[in-house]
Amino acid sequence: MGYVKKRIRKRKTTDPDEFVSFYQRILDRTRDNLNLVLYSGTAIVLVVFVVFGLMWNRANRDKAAGEALGAAVLNYQSQTFENGTTDAQTVKDVLRQSLKSFRKVSSTYPGTLQGNSATLYASNILVRMGSYNEAAAVLEDLISREPDFAEKLRVSYLLGRAYEGGGNYEKALSVYGNLLENSGVEMRPVLMMDRARCFELKGDRDKAAETYRNVIQDFSDSVIGLKAKSELALLGESTEESP
Repeated sequence: MGYVKKRIRKRKTTDPDEFVSFYQRILDRTRDNLNLVLYSGTAIVLVVFVVFGLMWNRANRDKAAGEALGAAVLNYQSQTFENGTTDAQTVKDVLRQSLKSFRKVSSTYPGTLQGNSATLYASNILVRMGSYNEAAAVLEDLISREPDFAEKLRVSYLLGRAYEGGGNYEKALSVYGNLLENSGVEMRPVLMMDRARCFELKGDRDKAAETYRNVIQDFSDSVIGLKAKSELALLGESTEESP
């Protein structure tokens, strides 16, 4: 019987250099991960800082715009309502100065709520001054640039008044008609009277009389209904339509 010599495996040991290399790789990877975390954290801080800075600048800009608009409105109201003057030249000078103030606000803060509001104020002043075509051009541009703002504030109504003042009755009638279709009951009598007036100004007495009668029929007990009766009488027309 022979003896089988048992082979004893020599335990594998780690080479010191290999151990150092492995440990170094761990350190390198840890350092890289740490750097990545640091870089990511720094980037997040920078983004937050930039966003906060933008919000802070916007808040300051909005505040400055609001203060500028408020000052222009206060000056306009104090000059036009508290002054109490009826001198035409004085009124014209006041309107010009106010127009200049509102234009400065709108040019300094374009595209903002305050800037758009200043443009609307300026357009209203242009209408008061009789600069109807200039007012219409400004309002058309405002409606084109800021449709949401224009819709909320019924900017097209002032545009209709500018068209009417400038003698462009067809455009005015179109604007008033569109508003009439999309407005609530509170605006209906006003818009109907506006349309009747435009028909009268353009020489269409029949359409004017018909519209006045419609106002009387729908709002007979109101102040506007009485106004429509008065306008109809001035046309030499009866409140009853001729057969």
